[in-house]
Amino acid sequence: MVARREHPNLQFQIPIIAICNLVLGVCCTVGVLGTGLCAQEETPAPPAPRDTVRMTDGKILPNVLVLSETPTEVKLDTNGDSKPDRTLDQNDVTTIQYGGAPASFRQAIAFYKVRQYDEAMTQFAEATKTPKVRQWVKDYSAYYVAMCWARQSEIDPTRRDRAIAAFQELLKDANNRWRDEARYQLGQIALAAGDKQQAFSAFGQLESGAHKDEMKLTASVGLGALMMADGKAREALARYDTVVSGAKGRFRDLYETATVGKAEALTALKRYDEAKAFIEGVLKSATSDELLAKARLALGDCYYAQAERDEDKKEARQKYKAALKNYLWNVVVFYNQRAEYARALLYAGRCWEKLGETARAQELYKELRNKFGTTKWAGMIGG
Repeated sequence: MVARREHPNLQFQIPIIAICNLVLGVCCTVGVLGTGLCAQEETPAPPAPRDTVRMTDGKILPNVLVLSETPTEVKLDTNGDSKPDRTLDQNDVTTIQYGGAPASFRQAIAFYKVRQYDEAMTQFAEATKTPKVRQWVKDYSAYYVAMCWARQSEIDPTRRDRAIAAFQELLKDANNRWRDEARYQLGQIALAAGDKQQAFSAFGQLESGAHKDEMKLTASVGLGALMMADGKAREALARYDTVVSGAKGRFRDLYETATVGKAEALTALKRYDEAKAFIEGVLKSATSDELLAKARLALGDCYYAQAERDEDKKEARQKYKAALKNYLWNVVVFYNQRAEYARALLYAGRCWEKLGETARAQELYKELRNKFGTTKWAGMIGG
């Protein structure tokens, strides 16, 4: 029997193989980290977020990078080299859908849309702190924070100064995309505060100096509202006519808003049938709750004004009922439109009083005091 002899180095075979594998693994791992040992292909950087631009002529520019926005122009990178190769006039741009928005910014917009303004402002602040945040996020966040203060000031006048300061900050930068919108909002705030001279100045500057046609017409709407507040219904009607003709077929919401303003001017001029015809048209075509709420108020006001002048008690009663029906739309359906809701509570209450339903009127007045006690509408109860 032949004796079996083991190779003297066999006992080291497994350890040696293990060591080789270990060294190979280390080399490959280091190579991934960039030393060059067992080098592997580097992971490419993620592509820059791309944007989509919608034009007024209906064309869509997809997969572009918006490098900058000003009140007058938009600079684009269309070939991916991060350099401007196309410039658009703001009048030719309808909307820009930005890519790569921080999650906090998207959350902020969601809060803003449902009127949760404190939560929205918190999220806008978070969005601007995002690493390597794009400039548009900062600009849009600053504007919407100012809008949050402005919307809150409609119900709580103590927040008005914060809104003014926020919009004035935007005006300091001549290239800020929201500069013209900020001037318009300052005019709106002044109008709400009863500072007609300041409001007229803001709207007048915008009407004559804004680059975008839409902003010029928006300023004209503001001037129309100012003239209505000053009892100059005929002058307001002329302004609204200008907007209706200039916005038709171009700026739907602006056209409809001007139509409601025109109806209010016609009501003030006692041209009731024309006013109602205009408002009925708005109610058939409007899509936004805000505009529908304003239209319901305008139609209610038209019936209410007629009832106040009607000497036939039976006819007057029918008109008060028609007015009440439209005011109650805002109380029941459009209660999220807080400024219109507050005013509707007051005038629906007045209609109930005219109809001899004092208890129902008091219920609405109680709601007005509880929810909107700091507004002028609450101060007009009993007036």
